Amino acid sequence: MNISLCTDNNFVKPALVCITSIFENNKGENVSVYILTDGISDEAKGSFSLLAQQYGQRIIIKEIDKSCFNGLTVNERFPVSMYYRFLLPDMLQKEEKVLYLDCDIIVRHSLKPLYDIGLYGKALAAVVAQSCDDIVFENTLLLEGKYFNSGVLLLNLEYWRKNGITKKLIEWVASNPDKCSLPDQNALNKVLDGSVVYADYTYNFQEWWFRDSLVSYMHYSKWNEIRECGKDPVVVHFCEAEKPWFAECKNPYQNEFLHYANLHDFIGFKLQKRYGFTYQCANFVDRIGLKFRYWAERWQKNIVKNIKIS
Repeated sequence: MNISLCTDNNFVKPALVCITSIFENNKGENVSVYILTDGISDEAKGSFSLLAQQYGQRIIIKEIDKSCFNGLTVNERFPVSMYYRFLLPDMLQKEEKVLYLDCDIIVRHSLKPLYDIGLYGKALAAVVAQSCDDIVFENTLLLEGKYFNSGVLLLNLEYWRKNGITKKLIEWVASNPDKCSLPDQNALNKVLDGSVVYADYTYNFQEWWFRDSLVSYMHYSKWNEIRECGKDPVVVHFCEAEKPWFAECKNPYQNEFLHYANLHDFIGFKLQKRYGFTYQCANFVDRIGLKFRYWAERWQKNIVKNIKIS
């Protein structure tokens, strides 16, 4: 199986954890992991090498020229590395397909059934986004198909090369900055609309599906199936701000992430706090203020209710 992740120095540790989970749960497979990066430290390269040796698998680091992304929409949450997946057809010239995974993912079971999905001349296979029944994205992008999440993508590299998909994606982002709330994901959905095979929820089980948000953004006919998948998903995607390397994470599979993160000392994982002391104090004061306002409003209503007008 060909698998790819894209990272910079900031996401090396999550990438190592993700790959550890892949190797642990696909021991009978011959796995080649391609890391696309614009440059990582020698220490990071050494860690990837040690991980590959640990499992007798291959991790190949491929450095890319990111100049083709100059001027495209980026921000603190979505750095330029999100676009690196666009270059996979060029970086893996001899391969027919590759399974792309975001770094904030753990794999819990075999990926072979996902990897063997028939693409039937389509550009990729993907799982619908956690809010796919909210028509905002479909209406903004004028989509015919369902809006999908770009964190797990089985790419038909031959289709991409034949149809010049990389160039089309870059041109779309450059021409539509007002539609780039989720830059790479929106571009993939728009450019590849109508050329997607939809995979089962279990292959990209997203954060909101563990929460009450499920009932707000997914049609009720899907609730039972999604909840059933959530009991034992193949791929867990920690796609919200409270990542599993933060103590504040509430995802029920955080402990499994921590298990993989601590399997090998060379990963160097340490649990962090997302919110510092100052933020926590401000949040506490804010909550107290909301409670005070609630009781003050109730008190005021009671006063008004008891006023007698003569």
